[in-house]
Amino acid sequence: MIDGIATSLDAPGIEGVIERHRTFWQRGHAERPLTASPRRLAEEHPVAGEGHELTPVAVLRGIRAGLDELEQSYARHGVLDGDLFRCIAPPGAPPWMPALLGCRLLRASPSSRHLRIEPLAGGWEALQKVELDVAWHEALLEGMELLAARFGGRYPIAAWHERGPVDMLAQALGEGEMALRVTDDPAEVRRVPERLTGLWVEVGREVLDRLPPFAGGTFQRYGLWAPGRLVAFTTDASALLSPGLYRELFLPFDRQIAAAFDHVLIHTHSASAQHYAAWAEIPGAALHITDDPVAPVSWQELLRICARLQETGHPLLLQVQEKHMQDAWEQLSPRGLIVRPYVS
Repeated sequence: MIDGIATSLDAPGIEGVIERHRTFWQRGHAERPLTASPRRLAEEHPVAGEGHELTPVAVLRGIRAGLDELEQSYARHGVLDGDLFRCIAPPGAPPWMPALLGCRLLRASPSSRHLRIEPLAGGWEALQKVELDVAWHEALLEGMELLAARFGGRYPIAAWHERGPVDMLAQALGEGEMALRVTDDPAEVRRVPERLTGLWVEVGREVLDRLPPFAGGTFQRYGLWAPGRLVAFTTDASALLSPGLYRELFLPFDRQIAAAFDHVLIHTHSASAQHYAAWAEIPGAALHITDDPVAPVSWQELLRICARLQETGHPLLLQVQEKHMQDAWEQLSPRGLIVRPYVS
């Protein structure tokens, strides 16, 4: 401890935080939701032109160069932010699954953090027989090993949080091409998410195998700890699909990921509110819900959806506009609830 800051996971009081997170997953008694300081959402900066390609060699170089800076950050700010953990994201935090599938990652400049993901060269035909890119695969696993060797047991290292089946397909093909294919020939499309999901689970297990558990559990980059093995996946492109198409083509693979691990967090947006009834069918899944400024449902309707999800036993992590913070605290049960404001 430095000036009351928990500078590592062996600091006094960390056990109590872990128990609050365990209670979150169990949806046990809570006096209030868990919370943390406002989070600033990343701004979108389109990368025009050819750009500079991000390579696995550059990612590993960045990881090694940033190790001392991470040490200094934890010494200054500690491992906690309110009730949540300040987690180290998987190395370099590029969009790993698109890179592993062979998509090019382009930056505006060699030092820029903003990326454009190029659809897979070869398109649909290449995607049907895709294999993991060897160089990116090796870089991911080596990066996790570097972080585990340096920080394991001292700082919270986040586990696998990546594009889910619908987002992998959208980024490998491009959103427009995906939308056309799922509409024109859904039976043919279904075979591809099956293959992508198998790769997702394979890599997720490899990442977790390289992380030392803490208190018998795993951290996740939104600041969560869970007992056992925890993963998270995104569903942003689901906003493009009708409830029927999503349920037919992608929900089975969301279920497959959830069944392969002890706990799963599904990252969603209120822009995809038409699919919450489907995700509610995944037993025990926690839902990360971002309260989008522009969405097909009002804030009050989103609160009613959240209440129904709580009734069906799902833990919730709500990322809400600051003006909605009080409503969430007052109108939802604190059991299995995290409410974190954001600023844009």
